[in-house]
Amino acid sequence: MRENGTRDTPRTLLSAAGSPRDTGLEKAVEAVFPSSVRIRCWFHRLSNIRAKLPDEAAPEVMAHLYAVRDAPTSDNCPASY
Repeated sequence: MRENGTRDTPRTLLSAAGSPRDTGLEKAVEAVFPSSVRIRCWFHRLSNIRAKLPDEAAPEVMAHLYAVRDAPTSDNCPASY
């Protein structure tokens, strides 16, 4: 990444499928880009939440989560969440 011109800025982001703290990739990025931000992949996060929901509650709960995920900024997130 560094050879391709990526600089260590707060905008450097690592999205991981599992817990970002338990991967070798996360440790490598931390060593080279110490101010980077690490987040959990939304697809996997939502899949795990959906798996825990009863079928009758899932559509409403998932609609709320998608509204939060898809809001352009935190100020635009629905206030009830």
